Amino acid sequence: MRMMFQTFVECGQELGSILEKSASNEEVNEIKNILARYITDIITSCDFGIHCHCLKNPEAEFRQWGRKIFAPPFRNAITGFHSQLSPSILSVLRLAPIDPKVSKYFRSMFEDTVNYRERSNITRNDFMQLLIQIKNKVNLEDENEILEMNGHGNL
Repeated sequence: MRMMFQTFVECGQELGSILEKSASNEEVNEIKNILARYITDIITSCDFGIHCHCLKNPEAEFRQWGRKIFAPPFRNAITGFHSQLSPSILSVLRLAPIDPKVSKYFRSMFEDTVNYRERSNITRNDFMQLLIQIKNKVNLEDENEILEMNGHGNL
């Protein structure tokens, strides 16, 4: 969390400027909506390492997909209920607890971010960076294990 403090500060400054602008224009805003956008900006930046600027753009793509997770259609309500009651029934029926389109979006976004960072040698103080480090450590350990099995020693 300490590594991500600057991200919190930056998002807080953006929230402040949005609220100042709104107040100077004497606009009436729903605080729940503004804070949801603020939290989405923090989550996307700290966890995924991307800036979606939901405070400036309430209809940002990430926010639209995120809403689909929390406003599930009837199918997701049923699968969610069964995942709590009897998780094994979901695998038997081949049902996913999350809409496959939503899952595909977030999985793709995650993979694209990891690939971009690794190709461009970009590091940030966020959760995504920790996951990349773990992934690379596991890959290195797997390579060392294969080399040891073939009698080539450590890297």
